[in-house]
Amino acid sequence: MKVNKKYNKIGELRGNKKYAEQYLNGIKDNSIDIVLEKNKKAIEYNTKKKKSTRSLQGIRIDKALYDRFQEKCNEFEFTKEKAITLLIEEWLS
Repeated sequence: MKVNKKYNKIGELRGNKKYAEQYLNGIKDNSIDIVLEKNKKAIEYNTKKKKSTRSLQGIRIDKALYDRFQEKCNEFEFTKEKAITLLIEEWLS
């Protein structure tokens, strides 16, 4: 069985700060702390977003109705999410 030399080299570096720094340099941030802070902020943002919103992806509607909806979204230059949100707000008010 042939062993990949690159894998061996990475395997030797795994688990130490030098490997982590080499890996993170590819992300264009020289500081590990900066990358960790960015990741922490992204996780917090995603957690807040998931707690404050609900997904409607499981809804099935008639194809012709969906096509008409898509045409209207394109006509008004709305995203589907924005159009649905506006429709729900209008219906509830």
